[in-house]
Formats: sequence, C-alpha cells, structure tokens
Amino acid sequence: MGARALTAIAIAAVLAVAQAGCSDAQVPSYRGAADTEVAHAQTAAERAVVAAQAAVAARPQDAEAWEALASAYLEAGEQEAAWRAITVACHYAPKDAGCQDQAGAVALRGGHPQRAAAAFARATEANPADWVAWDGLAAAFVARGAWTRAEAAVTEALVVGGPQPESFWLAGTVAYGEHRWAVARAYFANALAADPHWWAPWWGLAEVDAKTGDLGSAAKEVATALALNPTAGSAWFLAQALRAEAPQTADGNGG
Repeated sequence: MGARALTAIAIAAVLAVAQAGCSDAQVPSYRGAADTEVAHAQTAAERAVVAAQAAVAARPQDAEAWEALASAYLEAGEQEAAWRAITVACHYAPKDAGCQDQAGAVALRGGHPQRAAAAFARATEANPADWVAWDGLAAAFVARGAWTRAEAAVTEALVVGGPQPESFWLAGTVAYGEHRWAVARAYFANALAADPHWWAPWWGLAEVDAKTGDLGSAAKEVATALALNPTAGSAWFLAQALRAEAPQTADGNGG
C-alpha cells in the first residue's frame, strides 16, 4: 500500500467523522447507478483475498505477504481480519515504519482511532521523517476530538513532508474544528494550490464559507467539489443544507 493510499484512508476517516449525521436518505441515489461496478469490485476483492491467503500459506513468516493480505481484506471490507493480518505483519517486521503506517490506516478504516494513534505513533518513532505517519496521527486525533494533539501532529507533517495537499487539508480540518475560520480557509487554499483537482479542499472551503455566512461562495465551492467527485457524501450533505437555506438568503422564495 502506497503513501497516497494510506493517506486517503486517513482522510476518509476524518470525512466519516465530519459526515456522521448524514443518513443514506439524505444523499442522492448515485450509488444505485454504480451497482454493477460495485459487484465487479467485490468479486475482484474476493479474488485478491484468496490470492493473498495463498501467498501467506506459502510464506507464513513473510511480513510483506501478511501486509498484502491485510490490504486485500481491507478492500474486501473485512476490517477485523485486516487488523489481525497487519498485526502479524508488524510482528515479523517490528521496526518497519511502513507496516505501522498500514496498521494505523487499517485501524482508522475500522473506526478505532485510539488503536490507529498508537500505530502511527510507533511509525513516527521508527521514522520521524514519515509525513504520512504524522498525517495519520493527526487524523486519528481528529477522530478523537483531540484538536491540540492533532494540530501538533499535522504541523510536524508539514515540517518533514513539505507542501503535501493532504497535510494542508488536515491542517485546515484541525483549524476548522477549533473554529479558526481564517486559518482553516488559508490551509484549504494551500491544499488547492498543491492539487487543484482534489475535491476535498473545495468542500473544506465551502464548509468555512457556510459557517461564516457566505452562502453564495459556499454553494459554488461545493458544486465544484461534487463536479470533481460526484460520490462525495459529505459534499452532497452540505449542498442539500445550503439549498434548504437558500429561501432565507434571497427574497423569501429562493429566487
């Protein structure tokens, strides 16, 4: 599992916290149109699990084989099995920061931020220059509502990793959680400068503008986020909330 994939899981965990109040009924039915694609993905994931299980059977003390099995389980949605597999992998590679990164990602995906924080902390101890681990640690702290610790972790990510869009986005998310709107806006803008085609910073900007009363800008930004990622549930939720507010911002009838 590469750095981008690991960071994507950390980002997804933060997004899950952000959209915790969004039910399936509130999100447009884009999922139904993708049923066939999902079925194919599930079949491929099941095949990947079988292949990874065979590799582990052939090389039972190979950390990389266990890491691959953990990734396969994760893609198949078997999160506890993924955790068991990555725990074995890290047993065979106790000083491998990458293995701890993956363990943290698996824990975040499974909804265990405390477990994730411990794994990412071990990764930063093994390799203090591992910006992905610092991002993951920040995400785990965000999921726990530990804003001060999250800020310290993402600040370190920016120091050791440089201008990574994921780090900027996490920094913006931390500032947003602390109600520091101007700081959050600046970090989300930096994330966009680093990767203009990523939907999440547009959503972040929209959330800031919605909080500060600039609903027109928020609507445009969330529309851009959805154009870049039509399946972003958190962005759909915000877009619907903005539409509900629209009649109160114009002449009383939304027009």
